[in-house]
Amino acid sequence: MRRKAFRLYSTYLKQRFNGRVHKISIDAGFGCPNRRGGRDAHGCLFCEPGGSGSVGIERDAAIPLQLERAKELMRRKYRAKYFIAYFQPFSNTFAPVDVLRNCYDQALDVDAVVGLAIGTRPDCLPPETLDLLAEYDRRTYLWLELGLQSIHDRTLNYLQRGHDYQCFLDAYQQAKARGLRVCVHLILGLPGESREEMLATAEEMAGRRRKVAPVACA
Repeated sequence: MRRKAFRLYSTYLKQRFNGRVHKISIDAGFGCPNRRGGRDAHGCLFCEPGGSGSVGIERDAAIPLQLERAKELMRRKYRAKYFIAYFQPFSNTFAPVDVLRNCYDQALDVDAVVGLAIGTRPDCLPPETLDLLAEYDRRTYLWLELGLQSIHDRTLNYLQRGHDYQCFLDAYQQAKARGLRVCVHLILGLPGESREEMLATAEEMAGRRRKVAPVACA
């Protein structure tokens, strides 16, 4: 069999936890600073009214119930043994620290949940929130999933992101200073971007990975 030039994330997780691991997307009810009229208001140009997220999220259910129901499906369909609670829709650090702690603890209290993946924006990471994430990183397996989409401010303005590339850099550097794993979300082939600009985004992220930390595209 031909060897891959990379290691699959699923393989890495299976080796780390000695069993098949699957992410479960959950909605904890957070909002987004880019939707100042509430969760149903318009946000980024590419974002759906219900926020990004997997089909089938039971948005009105409590966090533990969302996880328990999804676990049953994952075990039947994929023979999953362990799970990562993925706080995915909207901005999952957009709340006071005590609210965040309560939500994250609810997820980790569920049996067979071995880690957290927390999706958010670079303008939702004040120092006290980053300190909280660093605390959870010491307790469990944690990924901070940080939306960027493009390094080009012209594109970010077009997408109505509400922040610039420097805002991302500041948040990224502060996260890495605390030793956090950071997954950077990109969208390649955005309207108005040339091939060279798209490659510049990929190359910038690849270069940042070589310097300080793993960065993934999603």
